[in-house]
Amino acid sequence: MEEKHGWPAPTCGACGKKFSYPHQVTKHQKIFHMGERNYKCDQCDMAFCTQKGLKQHEYRHSDARDFTCDFCSKAFKTLKYLRLHTKIHLNDKRYVCSVCQEAFVQSTSLKYHMRKRHPELL
Repeated sequence: MEEKHGWPAPTCGACGKKFSYPHQVTKHQKIFHMGERNYKCDQCDMAFCTQKGLKQHEYRHSDARDFTCDFCSKAFKTLKYLRLHTKIHLNDKRYVCSVCQEAFVQSTSLKYHMRKRHPELL
């Protein structure tokens, strides 16, 4: 952030990060320097810095699966997991074993492969 209209940008005294507005400095300090977590989940012990963080977390407790695969109709809670799943149908094997060159769609599959086939390298 730069000076605007001759005024210096509001700055965090603890870390020097600059902001556009003074209220952003206060929010930043509460969250990052004081660890304030006022938004608590009703279903578990987790607490969050922002209401948005709490809302994203609460979705995990729901049974909703709003993202459906066009290939097999399997449903997912997040678009991220749907995209990861879709790579299986597209045979998008980006993760390659450096030892035997076997390729995998997911990084977790490569890690499993390494533990089972090449444990001496771990």
